[in-house]
Amino acid sequence: MKTTKQPFARALFRRHQPTRLFIRHRPAVLAGTVSLLSVHRCIHSSIAPCSPREKEIKHAKNLPEGEQPAAGHRNREDKEETIPPPPSTGEEQPVDPRYPFLLCHGLLGFDTLKVVPSLIEVDYWRGGIAQTLRRRRRPEEGAQGGVFISRVPSTGHVHERALCIKKQVAQILDPPLASKVPGAGLDEGDWKRKRPEKVNLVGHSMGGMDCRYAVSMLGIAEGVTTIGTPHQGSPVANWAKDVLFDKLRLEGLFRFLFNDTAAIHCLTTDYLKDEFNKMVVDQPGVKYYSFGGHRDRAQIPLFWHFTYDMIRKLEGENDGLVSVKSCAWGEYIETLEADHLEMINWHCRKYTAPFTRTPYKPFNALNFYDRLASFLAQRGH
Repeated sequence: MKTTKQPFARALFRRHQPTRLFIRHRPAVLAGTVSLLSVHRCIHSSIAPCSPREKEIKHAKNLPEGEQPAAGHRNREDKEETIPPPPSTGEEQPVDPRYPFLLCHGLLGFDTLKVVPSLIEVDYWRGGIAQTLRRRRRPEEGAQGGVFISRVPSTGHVHERALCIKKQVAQILDPPLASKVPGAGLDEGDWKRKRPEKVNLVGHSMGGMDCRYAVSMLGIAEGVTTIGTPHQGSPVANWAKDVLFDKLRLEGLFRFLFNDTAAIHCLTTDYLKDEFNKMVVDQPGVKYYSFGGHRDRAQIPLFWHFTYDMIRKLEGENDGLVSVKSCAWGEYIETLEADHLEMINWHCRKYTAPFTRTPYKPFNALNFYDRLASFLAQRGH
């Protein structure tokens, strides 16, 4: 019995003419197989069920003239839902900070690491954090803009590091020297016209301790924001001191590689609780803000699972190196869904993602620093 092709089949073959011409130059068996797969795919894509949005459009189209769609349905002309703006308080809130930022790095940190000068350079505050804060300047309103990056001994004692911060703050407040501070982004003339009175100190990890020391012991009366700072010490530093330095006697090797080991001792729980916090007290009139971080174990880089489990057993939620409990100092603002390095836009977890089954959910660091600028502006900083 002779059969003829149905109109639907002819339409499918007409729509996929390039595929048929491509197969014509292949062996018969391969051509037949690919043709069947192409037809199978076309049929399934043609009879795929409608999405909820398509059903709503068809429903509205078939309604009698003049009749409105029932609740739960939208017309074709309806726009997509948008997030409503926050309710107005009747007063305009400042959206940009008044004073410049000095970003202070943590243990083993740097301002810019020049692997190959002019070719490969790595920023500690990575991925446009400084640029995000710099965009929040308001020169037309007389605001004191600018973002500066600190440079302190990466493994030095907190006192030595704080002295460097004090010197850099003095340079920022002195117009002739301000343009020489790394990461300023301002020329000397611009800085003279908008000479700042104060500086917003923002410290990550041990950098928060340096900021507190600089404000309390060295007379720098500025606001302090700490991010992932172990104000009560870290069990990881205890383990490094007790096991790596004392038992395995690797302190000499660490000193050979990184010039100093004082920073490790400054991060232990005994030093923070018994010495540092008793000596470095909060100054009246200075605002202290703190942020912590926490991630589920599946979202922590594999090389931090050991330290994550150690801290979780002793202190609970943590970012892989510092617990949320230890991060709290002054006014605790928020627990970020980020590990210790994601706070400065280093996404190490994505490199270990192929070895785990849990999808990686990156932390938006640039959004956080943009919100931080708004928060400080609303607090008058």
